[in-house]
Amino acid sequence: MDNQLVEFREIKASYGLAWEVYYNNCIKLGDILSKEDGFYDFWPAYPGRAGYWDSSVLHCIANKLDELNDPLEKEMDVYFQTHPD
Repeated sequence: MDNQLVEFREIKASYGLAWEVYYNNCIKLGDILSKEDGFYDFWPAYPGRAGYWDSSVLHCIANKLDELNDPLEKEMDVYFQTHPD
């Protein structure tokens, strides 16, 4: 599947940046939002919605989460390497 079928639209939320996730430019899959700990998670738009998404769509979402969370992961790694106690 072409990764361009999954689109991430950056939006400004009251607490910072967020992303709306769309499939094929018209079906909203959900949102990527930052939690209190600073990490981003995917929140499905319709938890009770019937149907499925194949692994390529889920990989696109997972890759975006990894991209967004990578700076914080690196920052935490440095902190715990320099503060072993």
